Amino acid sequence: MGKVFIESELQGRDRGDDDCAEVRRFRSRLLALESTLWEASGVDEPFPYLFAGLLEALRAAKICAWYWSRADDSIQYLPADGGGVFCLGPDELPQWDGDILALVHAQDRAAVSRIVEHARRAARAYELQYRVVDKAGANHVMRTAARPVLAADGRHLGDVGTCQDVTALKHSEDARRLSEERYALAVEGSHDGIWDWGIERDEVYFSPRLKEIIGLPQGDGPLSSRQVLDIIHPADRADYSASIAKHLKGLTRYFKCEIRMVRPDGQIRWIFGRGLALRDRAGQAYRVAGSVSDVTERKETERQLVQAQKMEAVGQLTGGLAHDFNNILGVVLGNLDMVRDAITDDDRQAAHIDSAIGAAERGASLTKRLLAFSRKQTLVPEPVDVGKVVVEMLDLLRRTLGETIAIEIESQDGLWVSRADRAQLESAILNLAINSRDAMPDGGTLRIETVNRRIDQAVAPAQAISAGDYVRLVIADSGAGMTPETLERVFEPFFTTKGIGKGTGLGLAMVHGFVQQSDGHIAVSSVPGRGTTVEILLPRCESVAPRPGDVRSPECQVDRRGAGASLVAEDGEPS
Repeated sequence: MGKVFIESELQGRDRGDDDCAEVRRFRSRLLALESTLWEASGVDEPFPYLFAGLLEALRAAKICAWYWSRADDSIQYLPADGGGVFCLGPDELPQWDGDILALVHAQDRAAVSRIVEHARRAARAYELQYRVVDKAGANHVMRTAARPVLAADGRHLGDVGTCQDVTALKHSEDARRLSEERYALAVEGSHDGIWDWGIERDEVYFSPRLKEIIGLPQGDGPLSSRQVLDIIHPADRADYSASIAKHLKGLTRYFKCEIRMVRPDGQIRWIFGRGLALRDRAGQAYRVAGSVSDVTERKETERQLVQAQKMEAVGQLTGGLAHDFNNILGVVLGNLDMVRDAITDDDRQAAHIDSAIGAAERGASLTKRLLAFSRKQTLVPEPVDVGKVVVEMLDLLRRTLGETIAIEIESQDGLWVSRADRAQLESAILNLAINSRDAMPDGGTLRIETVNRRIDQAVAPAQAISAGDYVRLVIADSGAGMTPETLERVFEPFFTTKGIGKGTGLGLAMVHGFVQQSDGHIAVSSVPGRGTTVEILLPRCESVAPRPGDVRSPECQVDRRGAGASLVAEDGEPS
């Protein structure tokens, strides 16, 4: 350590010869400094004023300078009364190391003694913070910093240092740390991200949580406002720019916006951002800070709710019209049958009546589909073995799909018995198979799987389904798949991706209505170019035991790769 030749108020103490030599050298330097200051200032006796100012500064800062002599283990202070640091009078100040240790809090005493002794043995500087107890029993936090005083030959003569009462500072630091912890906990608990834009330097800071939301690497530094704009969805950039511009001009109290951010992997996240500008005295914004919430799940829930409400409204309208139209068709068909029975000799008139009867029957079939979509059809639920139904439909499916499409069926051993309308189930399977066929014009694979599925209370709300036991029917193809825009409308009535005259747009709507009316659940997933997967959950029939074995047709192939896919958004009439 560098040599320190400082001592405070050493008058009136008997020292050893070496100690006195150091003191004399120090005093000679002090006198030289006093003379220099006096000559520069032209003021009589300037040093007493300088020294008095120093003492007042020490007292104001609650700092006490001290000198500890190794020779006699004594301590001297500047100010001589200790500056009130220890809350003791001049005659009560500790004069020896042991006196100081007696003031230290019992829990800190051993650590203070160990640190000081280690530093003195090595003639090194030290700093420490500890508690002392005043006469009233109150705790004060002290901060001590010391440096060794060395003789010319390197011998350790003592230590010179300062002691400061930092109780108020410690309380302030504790309060600040507590406030920061509360803030961090609040931010962490809310799962929000934090952003801070320094306008002058055009640096935008993103917190780790915000980087996680929008998919940015954690190690990256601040972004520019241009870079932030680049990761906003192009369709939302104008709204964002307009909102932030209005706030910077002071036209809005807070900055708010709900926009889409595009992650580096292409995933789109909806975020709700809010912020507040800090302004100078002229009202000019120089900084804007705020938070960001990931509202993607909320937006998806809102979309599903709007879709469900729309489907419900269309279903109610469709059901009412279909019911009335079905009654009208009943009257039409009845009268046509009577007219047909009355015609015996006129083949031409009979042909016209037969054509009218056929058209009315097709209209009746259409109303049946509409009633199925609106969930107002009359179902005849019964215990049904879904796996067995699939196997029994295999020949029909082969004739319908053609030779270019391979059919793979897999059914779980001990499959539960479900409760559903068998005829409607067969119609749903056939409709889905026909959709898959149309999605694979050049051939492909249709995989049908039936397994048991248990939905517990933890995951039921997320899947919008009641907890319980279900039979899971999966129909997957390797066809063209669907875009996200098509997938959103997949259950809409009269919506079709097929050409004009190739579909009514009611096939999937009918399947959806049947499943919903059966207290089940249906979901469709699809990836363009990789096919579509339809998953149907039908409730288990508790009163019937599961079948004992795996009912698989020995002629069918079993796909154990588990590859999934999806279908196009329309059906055709079963042929």
